[in-house]
Amino acid sequence: MTQNEVVSNMKLVMLHGSHNCGKTTVLQNLLNHLIDLGAKEIVPRRKLIWEGDFECLIEYSGKRIAFSSFGDYLFPIIRAIGYFDALQADVLIIASSKNSVQHWTMDRRYPDNVSIEKNHLSDEQAQNIILSEIGL
Repeated sequence: MTQNEVVSNMKLVMLHGSHNCGKTTVLQNLLNHLIDLGAKEIVPRRKLIWEGDFECLIEYSGKRIAFSSFGDYLFPIIRAIGYFDALQADVLIIASSKNSVQHWTMDRRYPDNVSIEKNHLSDEQAQNIILSEIGL
């Protein structure tokens, strides 16, 4: 397999920005919003190693949507991608610091990458952009 071969149809959405700009809050609010609308938890929300960070997998409107807010380092990003790809997620939404974005955007195995910078967006704007990007 070469670096440019497509191995998955999972869409990756990276919400990136500086430390404490609200990335994890946006993911938590988006997840809560979709659950309020009737999303079914496939992998229940679980807290990760850092305070406030979480991951889960839901099904909503015929899509399997994964969330991971522990994306400030490369290894957790790679782990989340592999884990949720194996669970056949259609979309993985990751919160990440800018430092990790460069590595993630280089991964050509996932052709449908989207990178959204949070720093200059309100939480509501960021959430609406993510919803649009995942077709909801």
